[in-house]
Amino acid sequence: MLKKRKTAFQLNFELYLMGPVSLRILIRRNSVLGVGQVFQPDIFTLLVRFRVNKIALTSDIKQMYKQILSDQVDQNLQKIVWRNSSDSAIKGYRLSNATYGTSSTPFFATRCLHQLGLDSQNINPKISNIIQNSFYMDDLIAGAKSNIEAIALIPNSLETLDV
Repeated sequence: MLKKRKTAFQLNFELYLMGPVSLRILIRRNSVLGVGQVFQPDIFTLLVRFRVNKIALTSDIKQMYKQILSDQVDQNLQKIVWRNSSDSAIKGYRLSNATYGTSSTPFFATRCLHQLGLDSQNINPKISNIIQNSFYMDDLIAGAKSNIEAIALIPNSLETLDV
C-alpha cells in the first residue's frame, strides 16, 4: 500500500510492507538514504571571502536538480506509480533526473559541481577554483579585483559550466 502525504514543501511517500499486525514495517525513503559528503564551504566563509573583492559576482544555476541526469540503470531506482482514479490502470514512470525532496539530492548537485571544477583544473585553474570554492548549492558568490577580471570571468565560467 502506498500512502501519499502532502506537506508545504514536498510530497512524502511512505511504503508500508503489510504482513501480520506484529510485523508491519514503515519505510521512509529519506530514512534509508545517505546525505553524502559536504563539498562546498559554509555560507559564512563564502560571504567573508565575497566581501574582500572590489567587484561582486553572483549567479544562480537555473533548475539545477533538473539538469542532473541519472544513469539509465539508476533510473529504475526512481520510479513513480500513478493512476488518475481507483478505476484506472496503474502506470509506472521512471525519473531521469535528480528528485526534489530526497535527502541525497543536494549531495548529487554539489558533487556534480565539484567534479566540473576538478575536470576544468588543467584547462582553466581560476574558473576551477571558483567552481569548487565559491558556490553555495547552486548560487555563485564570487568577486574580482578589477572590472577587466570580472568581465573575463563571465564567459569563461559560462563555457566551463557549459551554459
